Amino acid sequence: MNISELQMHWLALAFIILTAIFLVLEVYDVLRRPKERWQWWNLVLVALLFFFNVTNGNFPDYSSAVSLKLQYLLSDGSSYLVGAYFPFYFYKMYELDKLRFHAVYGAPVFVLLPFLVFEVVLYNINGQLTIDRQWGVMVPAVYGLVALMAIVKAIIDRFQETSERSPFIEALAVWLAVLFWEMLCAFPFFTLPQWLKLVVGNLGLSVVTIFLIVKHIRRSRREFELFTSPEAGSAPELAYLEHCVTFGLTKTETEVALLVRKGWTNRKIADHLFRTEGTIKNHLKNIFKKTEVATRSELIHLLEHGPLGSSTTET
Repeated sequence: MNISELQMHWLALAFIILTAIFLVLEVYDVLRRPKERWQWWNLVLVALLFFFNVTNGNFPDYSSAVSLKLQYLLSDGSSYLVGAYFPFYFYKMYELDKLRFHAVYGAPVFVLLPFLVFEVVLYNINGQLTIDRQWGVMVPAVYGLVALMAIVKAIIDRFQETSERSPFIEALAVWLAVLFWEMLCAFPFFTLPQWLKLVVGNLGLSVVTIFLIVKHIRRSRREFELFTSPEAGSAPELAYLEHCVTFGLTKTETEVALLVRKGWTNRKIADHLFRTEGTIKNHLKNIFKKTEVATRSELIHLLEHGPLGSSTTET
């Protein structure tokens, strides 16, 4: 059923509104923590999904002033862009170094290049959209299966030697969502309604996005509890926070520094902040670099007494 005055199925509008809300929340997160790169990876993913919903929800529209060739280019291209982004997303978001080839070379060559050859170049030459679509999707479909196997293997290898359950479950949830996306490769071979394509494309990713939003809410609540706890208002704690600002620590680095002061291990901090131990180690490395210390005890002493108090003690 299409919405009156619009050549759009009501499901398409629902998905557009849903992803628009997700997009606003992700933009808000990035503005709050612009130096946290992992926030940007989520933002790009949601932005691509929003672009997919807008183009596939509105096109093809035979009454539009936009040419049909451009409409198909945009709607199909958005699908390929999301598919090509997945390996890079896993590579950066979950620190899966084994996926570097797929993220940097594999996806552009085996996903984007076939789209450019068949649906951009050949379609503009011969005008045979159905045939060009079928030929163009074959290589990405096969490569998608290879990439899926590589991704799940990298996830298992990355987390099997640790007890980091939250990042592991999150990574597997996103991987399962990609399985739904792989099903889109079958659409060029059948005459199926556009709304079904939207459902398949959104089903997994919408669940994952909701999962990420829930994680964001839980993290914000813990962050609020951390900074509004009774000891947070004490003079030593306030001085500690002021010195974190003095040394230019980001909000997340300040959270890590506060938990280090409590004697928490990297693993406990990672579970509390919903990050991997590797990410916490990187934050600590940046903190040590900014404060020019080498150990946790030196860091705590420096942030408790400040640079002046630290230098006085050393002399």
